[in-house]
Amino acid sequence: MAFSGTVEGVRPSDEARTKRDERRALGVACGAHILHDGYTDLVWVALPIWQAEFGLNYAVVGLLRTIYSGTLASLQIPAALVAARIGSGTVLAAGTALAGLCYCLAGLSSGFALLVFALLLGGIGAATQHPIGSALVTRAFSGARSLKAFSAYNFAGDVGKVLLPATATSLLLILPWRPAYTLLGLVGVVAAIVIAILTPTITPEPRSASAEACPRRGW
Repeated sequence: MAFSGTVEGVRPSDEARTKRDERRALGVACGAHILHDGYTDLVWVALPIWQAEFGLNYAVVGLLRTIYSGTLASLQIPAALVAARIGSGTVLAAGTALAGLCYCLAGLSSGFALLVFALLLGGIGAATQHPIGSALVTRAFSGARSLKAFSAYNFAGDVGKVLLPATATSLLLILPWRPAYTLLGLVGVVAAIVIAILTPTITPEPRSASAEACPRRGW
């Protein structure tokens, strides 16, 4: 399990490795947060394009948004459970690849059905980021340092909400929407490979003898 403990209380000989794992955990979490939150808001940029492209009414346009956001919201707990079994890096990388594939498929879509399928895949992929990314940060850092790290993680998501829609808007000035969105989707596929390589394995913190002897209290 890749986010099952806290990186603290290490021996001096392990300090360099611990610092490296902290940087990698924060880097992976922030990078994934930028990309996933950006992908989520990128749907808003695409909705009027899809409405014109496929001749959709307002109700169907709302349904497209709901497919993505509803899948994202409903699968976050299952994503965390799967990550606890097979590893956070594996699940987060797979989710990022699916989120990127969503926009690749959207760019290739020739009909409404494929667009719906693409957004369903995107919602499944996006569901992995918040539970796994936040767990990586909170398990890698402790005490007051965890507050600073978690603030950086939250800020990264806001950066993504601005960065990706702005990038899409810039691309749409020089490219048709299909290749523009396909390019943005390929970024997620590449990022998935990076996440799979860089996500650290954080080992559980050993419990002290006093902690073992102290009974749990309901507070």
